[in-house]
Amino acid sequence: MRTQAEDGIGIDHVDFYLPERSYRPGDYPGARNPPFSLEMLAGFWKDIWFEPDLVYRHLTNHQPAQSAIQPEWTTAEIANFQQRSGIERVYCAVGETSADMAVKVGKQILAREPDLAKTVDAVIYYHSILNEAPILSTSCRLQYELGLKNAFAFSVGQKRGGASLVALKIACEMMEEEEEAQTLLLIGSEKFVPPYERRIGTMTIVGDSASAMLVRRRASRFRPLGFNICDYPELIGGGSPGETKPGPLIEKAAEFFHEAIKNLGLGWERIDLVIPSNINLSLLRSLGMALGCPWEKFYISNIPRCGYLASSDMVVNLSSVAGEGRLKSGDLVLAISLGLDHSLGCVLLAA
Repeated sequence: MRTQAEDGIGIDHVDFYLPERSYRPGDYPGARNPPFSLEMLAGFWKDIWFEPDLVYRHLTNHQPAQSAIQPEWTTAEIANFQQRSGIERVYCAVGETSADMAVKVGKQILAREPDLAKTVDAVIYYHSILNEAPILSTSCRLQYELGLKNAFAFSVGQKRGGASLVALKIACEMMEEEEEAQTLLLIGSEKFVPPYERRIGTMTIVGDSASAMLVRRRASRFRPLGFNICDYPELIGGGSPGETKPGPLIEKAAEFFHEAIKNLGLGWERIDLVIPSNINLSLLRSLGMALGCPWEKFYISNIPRCGYLASSDMVVNLSSVAGEGRLKSGDLVLAISLGLDHSLGCVLLAA
C-alpha cells in the first residue's frame, strides 16, 4: 500500500466514449469466430511493417486458448449468463480503431475548459491489448492530434482491467516527485479484434470503449489517498483468463482488499461507496459477502447498461457516480480492480 501525501492531487475531470453500436450478449459480432488465420489477420490488422506471418505467430503465441472456435450459446445459456453476469449489452466499435476512440475521448475532456490543452504537462495512454494498427504510437498520436505542445507522452499496458489504475498511480507519483508537473492527461482505449476474444469463458464479455482522466494539483474532487496493486499469476489455470476459478479469485481478492483497508487504518464502515469492475454481478456479490461489506455500498448500475469495459470501468463508473450526485464532499470511495490477467488493485479516493 502506498499512501499519497495530502497535496491536493486529484482527478478534476473524467470522461468516456462508447461506440454507437451495441449488441445482446448472445448476438454480438465475433461470438462464433472461426479459428484465427492469416486471412483473418489481413482483414483486421492494419499498417503492419512486419511480415504478416510473423505478426500472426506473435498473436497466436500470446492468445493460444482464445484462438479456438467457441461453441454457440443456446437461448437458455444466454439467459443464464445475463442473469449471473448482469450484463445486458456489449459495445462494439466497427469503423474506428482503438486509437481513433482515444482521440475522440481526448477531445471530449479537453473541451471541458478553454485552452486546457496548453496546460497539459504529460499524456499517459493506458490499454490492455494492442491497437489493430500496431505501427502507430497511440500516445504520440494523442500528443499531436490533441495539440498537447507542452506535453511528453508514454503508454502503460499489460494490466488488463487494472491499466487505468496503474496509470493513475504513476501520475500521482510523478506529481509528488516533480513540482513542475501540474496537469496530467490520462487516456485509455480498447478494441477487441481477432484473436482477442470478447467472451471470456462464461464469466464475462468485454466491450470496446475509451476513457480519460485529468489529474492535477489543487483538484476539486477524487483525491487519491492510497493505492494497492499486486499480481497473482497463480490464480490462472492453463494460461487463459477464461479458465479463472471464481472461488480462489474471490478468496484472494477478499484477503487483498481487507489488507488494503487495514493498512489505511479503516474499517468497511468508513467506506461510503465501493466502485468495482463491471466484470460479473454474481462474482461481485460473492466478493461483497467475503468482505463483509454491505451490498448497498457497491455501485453496480453500469453493469447492465455498459457491461465490462476492461481498463475503462473505473473511469466510466467514477463519471457516473459524479453525474448522479451519489457522493458528498468528504465521502470515501474505494475503486477496486479485478483484472483478468489476475492483477488485483484498489485506490481510496476522497470525494
